[in-house]
Amino acid sequence: MPNSNFLPHVRNSQAANNAWEPVVGSQFAVYLMPPPGVSDATILTEHVRKIDGFFVEKQANVIQRNFQTQVINYDSNDKQNGGEFTISFQMFLNDANDNYVRRILKEWFRKKYNPITGERGLKKDYIGQVTCVRYNRDGSIYQQRTASFCFPSSDIPDMTADYTSHEGIDMDVTFTADIIEDDGDA
Repeated sequence: MPNSNFLPHVRNSQAANNAWEPVVGSQFAVYLMPPPGVSDATILTEHVRKIDGFFVEKQANVIQRNFQTQVINYDSNDKQNGGEFTISFQMFLNDANDNYVRRILKEWFRKKYNPITGERGLKKDYIGQVTCVRYNRDGSIYQQRTASFCFPSSDIPDMTADYTSHEGIDMDVTFTADIIEDDGDA
């Protein structure tokens, strides 16, 4: 008689029998804390559509050595504590016809470099912090990570006009952080 533990039946699933919850990609919140002098960015949290690259576990480089014709691989000492991640923001106009999401982000961009005046900022003036929290369906936190010493590092994207598109416009911004660390896994 075959081993019934390997048959594809719900009774053979630990996750099903223990009523474990699936990890759901839409259960998250992103909190942006730009540097002083940038408009109140708390409203940006509700306009985040997605964040990508924030929860990558960096293992990084490999050292390769040779023995005659054979390659031998070793883990490298060269590690990275920070990195890049991308946040996709949904654009909205308020009652004053202000594209406030783009305006707030542009204020942060201009802390680094203002292409109109040529002014450049010091790192201490343009770094901020981004925290992403992942929730279970009941609202309990199961993972939280914070990017410190971070800033927008991509160009301010174009808002393409297109007669065939009837969708809302998103703005993808790449951030670079010196440190991305877990605040604790629940």
